[in-house]
Amino acid sequence: MSSARTYRVLWPMLLTLVVLTGSCLVLLYVQHAGRAITGMQARWSMTRNATSMAFLRHAALPSAEAHDQAQARAAQLQGFSLALRELNRPDGNLEQARAGLVRSGALPDDADQLVRVYGWILRMASFQPIRDRWQQTEACAQAMLAVGAEIDAAMLQGITPSAEQTRRWLTRIDALSQHMDRNEHQTQVDLAHSGRLTYRLITGTQLTLGLLLGGLCIWTTRRAVRHIEARQRALQRANERTALALQCAGMGLFELNPASGHYWMDAHVAGLHGLAGPVSIHREDIRERLHPEDMDATREGVDTIVRQGRIGRLDYRAVWPDGQVRHIESHGQLIAETGQVLGVSRDVTTERLRTQALADGETARRVALAQRSFLSRLSHELRTPLNAILGFAQLLAREENRHHTERDRQQIGLIRDAGQQLLRLVEDVLDLSKVEAGEIGMTLQPTDVRALLDSCLPIVANVAERHRVALRPPAPGEPLLALVDGRRLQQVFLNLMSNGCKYNRPGGTLTLTLCATDTQVSVGFADTGEGLSEAEVASLFKPFQRIERHARHVEGSGLGLCIVKQMVEGMGGQVQVWSTPGQGSCFTVTLPRSLPA
Repeated sequence: MSSARTYRVLWPMLLTLVVLTGSCLVLLYVQHAGRAITGMQARWSMTRNATSMAFLRHAALPSAEAHDQAQARAAQLQGFSLALRELNRPDGNLEQARAGLVRSGALPDDADQLVRVYGWILRMASFQPIRDRWQQTEACAQAMLAVGAEIDAAMLQGITPSAEQTRRWLTRIDALSQHMDRNEHQTQVDLAHSGRLTYRLITGTQLTLGLLLGGLCIWTTRRAVRHIEARQRALQRANERTALALQCAGMGLFELNPASGHYWMDAHVAGLHGLAGPVSIHREDIRERLHPEDMDATREGVDTIVRQGRIGRLDYRAVWPDGQVRHIESHGQLIAETGQVLGVSRDVTTERLRTQALADGETARRVALAQRSFLSRLSHELRTPLNAILGFAQLLAREENRHHTERDRQQIGLIRDAGQQLLRLVEDVLDLSKVEAGEIGMTLQPTDVRALLDSCLPIVANVAERHRVALRPPAPGEPLLALVDGRRLQQVFLNLMSNGCKYNRPGGTLTLTLCATDTQVSVGFADTGEGLSEAEVASLFKPFQRIERHARHVEGSGLGLCIVKQMVEGMGGQVQVWSTPGQGSCFTVTLPRSLPA
């Protein structure tokens, strides 16, 4: 939680604490003020009584001792009167009031306390009756001082007061003393009443503020709790989204404490290192699970991340207990607040193998390209001398050379046949090189497959007759149009039909079939030969791959079916083969159909 949000949650509680503490202090202060005022009243009562008695003795029995006592008490009464007068004035001098209280016999600390209490408490409206009583008391004190001044004046002039004058002084002093006594009693009553009112006011204010602030605290706390719960739910949803994202991305989390050297790994990262479940493990134990060639580089990479504090990447291999090697890619960064490295890891074994396969495939492609280029050049170089050899063999075999013996003619025939076979091999190599390099141009147009297949029958008839194989053409029907290159498709048909005769058994059959769907035209070539095993079918369309048991007595280069496959796929079709050992094989060419407009 942020500091601002923490402040918003705590400020009502702090305000409640401050207000309640202040209220308690005010209440204590009021109680202390009441005790101070009560103490002042007690001192005033003592001063008033002592002054009255001194003035009475001075008036009844004039003497120097009575005069001195009356003067001392008068000074106290004057000090108290001065204090009351200054305290009751709106612009009263508090220093003079303090001095008057000290003259009246109060201790300096008590005088200071009483002045402060008066300035804050006694000026309240509830204490107005007390202030009125004090004003009356101050007037009585002034009157009593005036009586004392008359007595002192008579004594100084040496006049012996008459009995009547003495009686008037005594009566007046007694009346003033009784009046001040009544004021004092009423002041105590008013003080108690004002104190109770003040106490109730402060207590009620405390209770009201306590309830209000308590309600505010409860509301703020509930609001904070709801906010915290909402943040927790949001954090939980964020964690769930993060976990889902990491799971979909094939990643896991890990933490590293550089100080202790301990890793914490979730189940996914632990599994990448051949461990079970979330685990806490020392980095040295993890190091033992790395490929020996990656140990030092990985340690240096981790130290660099810790030292630089930037996001770093690590690529290393982990060796599982069963010996399996997994390629792992990790990204991590040092978090300054916690001092720990936080990161993610994922398994990139498939990507590395795919990349390696692509690199190997690119290498193989370059090798094959170089090989085709070499074969193409070699074929071109071989064609010229082969044509010369075949030309000389044909010259030697002409009829006019009657002087050749039978042995000579056989040898000339062998030269001609070997040359023609070699020439066909050269032509096949050239065709394969062109097809694989995409150099054979194809003109795709609607072509009648039925008619094209029928045109191949006379060409293959001699081969079928030589191998004693019966050709079974497809049943007559309507033209079937396919989007193909007619010349290249005829080459495909001738190759498959020739193979169906050469690899058949004497007296066997080669059945040709035609069928069509809305989108395809299929041509079948089913022979009754020895058939092929699964392994032989798998290698059938690879260049220069021939069936071992046919290689000795059936001539061929092993390129025909490879060229057939390349040409058919170049026209958007495909070649499939089904074979059963001992029963024969069936080759099917499927081509894209072209419907008539």
